[in-house]
Amino acid sequence: MVRLRRIRRNPFRLSLLSKILVLIFILWQLFNWYSISKTDSLEIIQWSGIPIYVPNIPKHIIQTSKSSSDVNIAANSFIRLNPTYQYIHYNDSIAENFVRRTMPDYIYQTYILLHEPVMKADYFRYIVLLVKGGIYTDMDTICLQPIDTWIKGIIMNRTGLIIGIEADASLWDVWQGDYARQIQFVQWTIAAAPGHPILYEIG
Repeated sequence: MVRLRRIRRNPFRLSLLSKILVLIFILWQLFNWYSISKTDSLEIIQWSGIPIYVPNIPKHIIQTSKSSSDVNIAANSFIRLNPTYQYIHYNDSIAENFVRRTMPDYIYQTYILLHEPVMKADYFRYIVLLVKGGIYTDMDTICLQPIDTWIKGIIMNRTGLIIGIEADASLWDVWQGDYARQIQFVQWTIAAAPGHPILYEIG
């Protein structure tokens, strides 16, 4: 007579094994996602020699417009109130050359394919802040107080990004008529350290 013995499975061991396998799978997926998501950023670093991110915003005031002759009273307010800052203006041709020199070709091609000047200006501000860092501000903004007073000096030296909230409609029931998002950040004045991770993600 053949004796059969029923194997009794330990439900705890099976459950533990299943959890370990699921955890390994999740970690593997996250590793793959992270590797793929960083490919473009690594390519940018290899092409442009962007410095390793350090939370310290350089003293550059950056503005852009179609022509270098567009520097106006508003721009002069930044120059006058911030004598220790370097003022840098990019006209269209200088901006395009900057992107070509510092970015990989696929980003440069994306940039030149943007036919709307406003879209080009928006894209360029993120690129130039990623590479150089500093304070970008639109040509129609006026500086009311020195940049060094925006944040206390000791904190400013350890700060990597300064952005303002343009609109907070999170408490509104109906906000779509006025805003694209419930919370919107200012992009007409941004201060950033070169190589900031958020700027990588935008690119």
